[in-house]
Amino acid sequence: MFAINRKKIIAGCLVACCCWTGSASAQFSDSVHHNAGFSATAIMNQTAGGNSFVLNNNLKFNISKKNKYFNSSAGWVYGRQNGQLTNNDVNAVMDFELFTRPKRLYYWSLAAYDKSYSLRINDRFQGGAGAGYKIVNTKTAEIGISDGILYEFSNVRDTAAKNDNYETFRNSLRVKFHFLF
Repeated sequence: MFAINRKKIIAGCLVACCCWTGSASAQFSDSVHHNAGFSATAIMNQTAGGNSFVLNNNLKFNISKKNKYFNSSAGWVYGRQNGQLTNNDVNAVMDFELFTRPKRLYYWSLAAYDKSYSLRINDRFQGGAGAGYKIVNTKTAEIGISDGILYEFSNVRDTAAKNDNYETFRNSLRVKFHFLF
């Protein structure tokens, strides 16, 4: 089966190996900044004992403005070894922050999704929102506290015949600090 699709696999690997990373941003520092990037890599091995290949693709997009931040990324890993699937893993993450003026009080949200053949994760999701306050906010020090509600859902293959499912809401209290020396 591997030899039949060899030309398609090699062509896909060559395209993926030509790693392209691009970015775009606004011209002036006082305007909205956008950043986008894509990367792709591939590994292909063939020996007398077997063959394998892995494709790794990642995409990101960010927006940064004086009082708003949006970050997102997604990735996909696909692999086969001796004709058997080893990886078919997808992940996606995004977060958003909105600051008041002055930048002390802020609101945040996040969402993350995973699906992984290799880790036996059928579906996993986490999403939530909350608020935070920067107690100290200088150029050399930042100390803040935030609180919010998160929702989590998970469906994991425990054994071949059984899945482990759970979902819950939980509180997320965090203390954040950053010092510049």
